[in-house]
Amino acid sequence: MRTMSGSEGPSRDAPDPTQFVWVEDDGSARELTPDEQEYLGTEFPPGDGARPYIKWRYGARTPDGRLSGFLERRKLPARVVVRPHGG
Repeated sequence: MRTMSGSEGPSRDAPDPTQFVWVEDDGSARELTPDEQEYLGTEFPPGDGARPYIKWRYGARTPDGRLSGFLERRKLPARVVVRPHGG
């Protein structure tokens, strides 16, 4: 669960999951599932290997060459249509 700082608003350590989409390996994008939103909104200690991979730009690839990962919605190219999560 997301940890709150003070009486309102999310902690600065956990990103706001509503501001993210999931980029698939084929370059398409979709909305996050409720489970992915919860996972992305969870705080992790620095260096925790369970932290989600958040892409710094649309074309960024993982060390094993995959395109998939969480991406800030504002960084998604306008040409990419965001599909519903379908789950």
